[in-house]
Amino acid sequence: RDPEMSRGLGDVYKRQFLIADVSGKGIPAALFMMRARTILKNYAMSGCGPHEIMTLSNDRLCEHNDACMFVTLFFAVYDLRNGVLEYVNGGHNPPFIRRNREHYDYLPVDPGFALGVMPGKEFRTQRIKLSRGDRIFCYTDGVTEAVNGSHELFGEKRLLETLNSADFVLKPLHDKLHVMMGRLDTFTEGVPQADDITMLILSLI
Repeated sequence: RDPEMSRGLGDVYKRQFLIADVSGKGIPAALFMMRARTILKNYAMSGCGPHEIMTLSNDRLCEHNDACMFVTLFFAVYDLRNGVLEYVNGGHNPPFIRRNREHYDYLPVDPGFALGVMPGKEFRTQRIKLSRGDRIFCYTDGVTEAVNGSHELFGEKRLLETLNSADFVLKPLHDKLHVMMGRLDTFTEGVPQADDITMLILSLI
């Protein structure tokens, strides 16, 4: 989360967060992600709504995109006063949500569109009311596409099983991602990592 983006909302009770993944690798991908971050931050600080931020950012990223690169992302705004989470998905892996201290399951999301592919796409803001103790787990496809020596993918099924395992659930918040990385390391059996791995947990306390 970028504190400056949250200040740009003009409301100290709202917090923004996002997780994103860029196509390609190396310097071109890093530069495109930096450009995407700058554009998203500028629109977020202007006070636009989540779907407007995504729509405007997509149109900007489509300009002069001769390399045909794109960014998938999940963008959300949480209101501390009423517990409402507003979110938009841009072709990113759907997050998981744990409500009422029960099991993790998929957060209902529109698939949306990756940013930078086609201008004029419209996005829809979705809303859900969260309560104390609820958690949201976001990740990039480097997690689910991790491969072992038998060329098997870690996949969403194993990811969900890990999220709902006692090892993960009972660990303190700051140790949970270490549990997930430990599961990935065990699964991959030393096979070199082929893609970036990013994970994010939102916990309401």
